[in-house]
Amino acid sequence: MRFRASSNMLEIPSCIPTVRRTHFPQMKTPFVLLSCLLFLNQADGAVYFLNFGNGGDPLNVPTTLQDQTNSPYHTESPSFAGTVWNNLTTQDVGSGILDAAGAASQLGIDLGIAPSTGSTNINLASQPTGHAGVTGTAFSSNIYANNSVGRYAIYSNTTANNATSNRIALGVQISGLAAGTYDIYTLTRNTNTSGSQTFQVHLGTSASAGNFDFSGYSSESISMGGGANTAWVDGTNYLKQTITIAEGGFLNVAVDGTSGQTRGFLSAIQIVQVPEPSSLLMAGLAGAFALRRRRK
Repeated sequence: MRFRASSNMLEIPSCIPTVRRTHFPQMKTPFVLLSCLLFLNQADGAVYFLNFGNGGDPLNVPTTLQDQTNSPYHTESPSFAGTVWNNLTTQDVGSGILDAAGAASQLGIDLGIAPSTGSTNINLASQPTGHAGVTGTAFSSNIYANNSVGRYAIYSNTTANNATSNRIALGVQISGLAAGTYDIYTLTRNTNTSGSQTFQVHLGTSASAGNFDFSGYSSESISMGGGANTAWVDGTNYLKQTITIAEGGFLNVAVDGTSGQTRGFLSAIQIVQVPEPSSLLMAGLAGAFALRRRRK
């Protein structure tokens, strides 16, 4: 880190990329150092990677570094080093979920489906039955190459698409997350067909475990046609949504097929806690301001 000083002048160092480098009179070195630390030393947020679409086949999981980092979050944050995926299918997981660095966590996974066509209630006592059929027969290159976490998927049931009789949503409830704000990356697609398909992803929370109704949740729609597979792009082949979870709260995600595919499909979810600035550094910065005022 280099500082360029002149008479009563100090340049803001390049360690702060979001602030335009300029000159501020009378700024002392400790203040600038604290400013750098404030921007660079943020508390690490929790990160979890959930791969639902391995179809129960150990060969369909990301084992190479190329596959493990072929994801929306790694594309958005290429310097992120975590590569550990939890390879799941349609079964609930009470414990043993690892974070992206491989450390054990308190997370639990509870999957379910809607009980009837068009229902917005997710029954967590009913497991999705589709898990082995989606293998990427239409999409198996670029972001869906090899054992990509976006290539395979679970889906609500094995009955054929029918908007009138088989529009069944799929949902998952995730427990054990610490209170805070999270970015949720949801990958949903039937990679066995190149036809146009539209899904609605609903995001919400509940104060206790159990079935949930996603009708009032925040939701976004994603429509995919014959392409959209050369790079991970938000709103094109995955959705990134932000939600705040209270202490002891549960994260609920539901996927509803609305066009082309009438069942809910789910390939993967990435959960990334939005970090907060360190309170210690904030206190230090406040102290630097107070010291500077006393010396005037």
